Amino acid sequence: MKPIFNTLLLVLCILTTIDATAQKKKKRKDKGKVRIEYVVDTVYVVDTVYKSVAKTFTADTLFSIKGFDLQRLKEVDSTINRLLTDNTVENIRSYTKVSMAIDSSKTDKKIRNISDKELRERLELMYTRIDLPYHPMLKSFISKYLDSQKSMDILLSRALYFMPIFEKELLEQDMPLELKLLPIVESSLIPNATSYMGAGGLWQFMPATAKMYDLRITSLVDERFDPVKSTKAACLYLKHLNKIYNNWTLAIAAYNCGPGNVNKAIARAKNAETYWDIYPYLPSQTRDYVPAFIAVNYAFTFYENHNITFNEIPDVVLTDTVNIVNRVMDLRQISSTLGISEATIKALNPQFKEWIVPAIARPYTIILPKENALEYVVKSEEIYAKESVYMPKRLTAKDLEKMEFVPKVKYYTVKSGDYLGKIASRNRTTVKKILRLNKMKSSATLRIGQKIRLS
Repeated sequence: MKPIFNTLLLVLCILTTIDATAQKKKKRKDKGKVRIEYVVDTVYVVDTVYKSVAKTFTADTLFSIKGFDLQRLKEVDSTINRLLTDNTVENIRSYTKVSMAIDSSKTDKKIRNISDKELRERLELMYTRIDLPYHPMLKSFISKYLDSQKSMDILLSRALYFMPIFEKELLEQDMPLELKLLPIVESSLIPNATSYMGAGGLWQFMPATAKMYDLRITSLVDERFDPVKSTKAACLYLKHLNKIYNNWTLAIAAYNCGPGNVNKAIARAKNAETYWDIYPYLPSQTRDYVPAFIAVNYAFTFYENHNITFNEIPDVVLTDTVNIVNRVMDLRQISSTLGISEATIKALNPQFKEWIVPAIARPYTIILPKENALEYVVKSEEIYAKESVYMPKRLTAKDLEKMEFVPKVKYYTVKSGDYLGKIASRNRTTVKKILRLNKMKSSATLRIGQKIRLS
């Protein structure tokens, strides 16, 4: 086991060194600009190390898996945990590190003390893929974030946990990393947030849109509240909208009010070239939406220049995942066995409406504090044995089917000039889904007056 232990530590050190070198190179680039340096978070090191562990323990050429030393494996896991925790504390602010091109000693407590000229210059200095256009009205939106130390403290603390999740998916999809701040506008980073309109989760999906992107909603589970799955769905939806407009600012507006409303605003504005040209023609809620997104990007970049200090580092929660397969389980079976507080396990897994994980028809992934993931494997039989205590009624696959959320069926009557792409955009769906629901092979079969199913 000793060579394996040393190999794992070496892998970890190499990965950390590569990351540090990459950051130094970034710092040397674009020296004259304000840069938001989106650092690859510790979570990637965790994933890579664990893939290495899995590969090592399944390689028959190294040793027989039946004879491995469990205690030594625990020691390896414990050492990796400690190193990763230390690394996370060291780089606690890495999700929005900023190099200032302006005098860092100059601070302005209130945004109203910043001149319009200086605010415009700061926005132009921000190193972003998305155009963040200046407008005098932005001051009132920025002040909502920067005029309150307490509010920013809360958002910065929540960001420590959620930003690496958003970054990972955005990097994989090759999308602008500024989009990771969109859930702050949507939900203030509250994973189980709901709106009076019925939207839910960090990314505030409506049930019908959630279904379009394969987010499961039942009486027991609502995957709109799953930080990882909802982030993947939101990225796919935003990517789809950007393909329509080839403009991220318009895609963000369409994410809020639907492409139909954005299309109408563009048509009414005539010769529109920027977001501000269509601004007066958008629904009132969306008029505030994009300015709020620009404001939160400014706030997370320049908060230190407004005397917002973030000195109290919350407890670092490194997490790992385990799969539940072919069984129904109560989360309290896990929390009581592993000594995790019920509040913690519920907070890490907000997608489960009650405590039940209904993993009969499909597997479910649950998130645990990282130090408990290996312990779950070791004590799995003890956890399963508590089923009779926490699950007095044994749910069958049929019971679970009855609990499925059934969305309202929606139809559309085809009008002159309609085609599937147009219908899909106006109704926040996809051509592929319309074809599947109506068993159509192509849009050539459309006729005026025809009723087609949209959901």
